[in-house]
Amino acid sequence: MKKLFVLILLIAVTAACVGLLAACKDDENNDPLVGSYKVGVPSVTVPEGLPDYALTIEWLDSDGNATEFISNRPTVIIFPGVGDYDDKFTTNLDPDVYSTSGVLSSSATNFNTRLSYYWTRNFFNIGVFHYENFADDTYQNVNSKIYSASRMTYIKEDGGSVTSAASFNLTEAFVAAWLKVNSEALKGSTDKNMMEVRFTGVNVGANLAISCADYLEEMYNAGLIGSEYIPNRIDILNPYFANTGDSTIVDYREQTTLGSALTYNSAVVEKLAGYGVVMDMVESDEHFYSSYGENYTGIEEQTDGVVWTEEGDSGAYLRIKRNVAYLEFRETFSSKYPSTYISEAYAADTAVLHWFLYTVNGSDSSSVSAQTGTNQKAMLDGLNMTGVITSTSVKYGVSAWTPTVYLRAVRGVTYEMKRYNSSTSATEKFSAYTMTGFQAEAYQISDLTMDKMYSVCGYIYVADDENSPFVDLRRDHLLSGVTVTLSATKTDSPTRNFTVTTSSDGFYMCNIGRENLGYTVAVTVEKPSNRYATLATTNTSSNNFANVNRNSILADSGASVRMNPTDNTNFFVAIYNGGLLRLF
Repeated sequence: MKKLFVLILLIAVTAACVGLLAACKDDENNDPLVGSYKVGVPSVTVPEGLPDYALTIEWLDSDGNATEFISNRPTVIIFPGVGDYDDKFTTNLDPDVYSTSGVLSSSATNFNTRLSYYWTRNFFNIGVFHYENFADDTYQNVNSKIYSASRMTYIKEDGGSVTSAASFNLTEAFVAAWLKVNSEALKGSTDKNMMEVRFTGVNVGANLAISCADYLEEMYNAGLIGSEYIPNRIDILNPYFANTGDSTIVDYREQTTLGSALTYNSAVVEKLAGYGVVMDMVESDEHFYSSYGENYTGIEEQTDGVVWTEEGDSGAYLRIKRNVAYLEFRETFSSKYPSTYISEAYAADTAVLHWFLYTVNGSDSSSVSAQTGTNQKAMLDGLNMTGVITSTSVKYGVSAWTPTVYLRAVRGVTYEMKRYNSSTSATEKFSAYTMTGFQAEAYQISDLTMDKMYSVCGYIYVADDENSPFVDLRRDHLLSGVTVTLSATKTDSPTRNFTVTTSSDGFYMCNIGRENLGYTVAVTVEKPSNRYATLATTNTSSNNFANVNRNSILADSGASVRMNPTDNTNFFVAIYNGGLLRLF
């Protein structure tokens, strides 16, 4: 009998191993997005028993109170993460908490705890997608609700649980709420800001933001909506990129399951980047790769750090990093939050979201000079470093303040928090920095060098309004395959010519090479046909922050760029966008 049991056990183990090997082989060769899309215009009826704000986008005024959406302004929508069903998300922070000893830095002495104030004063619509009654669950369960109606359990306003399936998932719920905004309100622009739509999500909310962008892209591809509804930018904060196996069905794709949150989002992020969505990502958990039960596969932990490879989970994560501007965020002030304010499980995510929302107003460091023509201070890459001039440098870190156009230029770049000591420091040039008190300035330094980035780049796009100076980032306005020529000249040196074409998202980048220091580069755009004319909108701004977002190539003869860093400058990027008018 014992031998029979052992034989049966051996057969079972062998079968399991064969199945596991087959599954591993399938995973290696299987595209997570293999199934075709089946999107439509969602019809969502909010279940009874939920608060009146449930599954709506609440637009906020400068005091954090509900208001109306304002036409022709840039828009940011916040996707909160896992939390308590009866704790309505707000951008108003508890002033008692942020006056607690050690929580607030002295740099933020004039800090306004109503974070919507900073967005509205910068002429943004700021909204919150409320799904708190569906978010009081485990991270994996909430993540499943993003994709599958059959997993849409929730808690009613009175505390009662509902476990029956809904007719929609969280992605469809958001899309239905978002489409209530009139499309015409999203098309125009004022002379204050570039028109754009941003999605900002934290933990599972980041996954939801990515999924909603994906759904909207496919609605656009199917001719169901205009490109104005698609986000131009996604801010991914402490995302839930678990490597745990997950069989959740994705309702809006044929025969598709997640596989894991990591592998699925890796594929979607790569796809969205190809369409032109700009993404930045902030991760505050130093050991996130081991936070989901098992370490990511493909990484090697060594005494001096972690070695990432292109294999397994590690490879999937690296594909995400190549398509975002990535900040390794480090802070300890969240450990000083009172336990009555927020649980330890949510503290780090709350801290990084609060920090990011606060940074829309720029740096709060007294070492940073205001940009000319504005009261904002730049969030710099390499504050106090040689060649980084606080009032004029176009060298930015990751933040809500950072122009979306600039983030596209630094796609794939990693930023660390380090303070610059000096180029002649007897100990070390940089020292690791951790934010011990809440403030905007994070002392970021990128991995860019002159060899990696001595470049001219920008968008080539079609403008609807010949009077608007700003780049139009809508997907159907970005021109791919356009030839851009750069002619580098210098006294007593031969002319050097470079030719590049815009990628699928209308962006071009040409690395001039550090051997061409001191050259002047003429940038010209070859119009695709006689249907187009150069947009000669005058660039009247006097500050670099605005210029990054503006049309810069104002004549057929092109724009002149002075490549004037010194040899010890850490990197140099010149952003010159070219707008075209469609004549017929």
